[in-house]
Amino acid sequence: LLFALLPLTTQSYTNTGAWCWVDAGSVAGQLWRWLIFYGPLWGAIGFNGYSYYIARKELKSAFHAATSMPPKYASLIRRLQFYPLILVVCWFWGTVNRLQNAFSPDNAVYWLYFLQGTFRSLQGLLNAVAYGTQPQV
Repeated sequence: LLFALLPLTTQSYTNTGAWCWVDAGSVAGQLWRWLIFYGPLWGAIGFNGYSYYIARKELKSAFHAATSMPPKYASLIRRLQFYPLILVVCWFWGTVNRLQNAFSPDNAVYWLYFLQGTFRSLQGLLNAVAYGTQPQV
C-alpha cells in the first residue's frame, strides 16, 4: 500500500494507457516506475535465481555420495531451473518497453507493447506447465 501512495507525493499518477498509471513524461514518474516496480521485480528475480541455484547445488551435493538419487529429487532439481527462467521470459519485454519509454516517451513502439502484453500474460500458464506437468500433481 505504501508503494502505491508514494507517487501521490509528486503528483505522478495520470492516465498513461493500458497498464501503468504512473506518468511516463516526467522524471519523477520515471523514477517511481523503476523504484517501486521494476527495481524490486528484478531484485526478486535475481534473489529467486540465486536461491534456486543454492538449493539445486545443495540437493546435488547431498546425493553426490549416494549411488543414485531418488527420482522425486532428480525431478525437483530439473524443475527448479524453470521458475527463475519463467520470470525472466515473462518480464524481459516489459522491461525493454519501459526502457524505451524512459528514453523516448513520445515515440511508443507498438510491437514492444504487444510483446510486453503477450509475455506478461504467459506467466501463469508457464508456471502451471512447469508445476503441473509433475506426476505428483
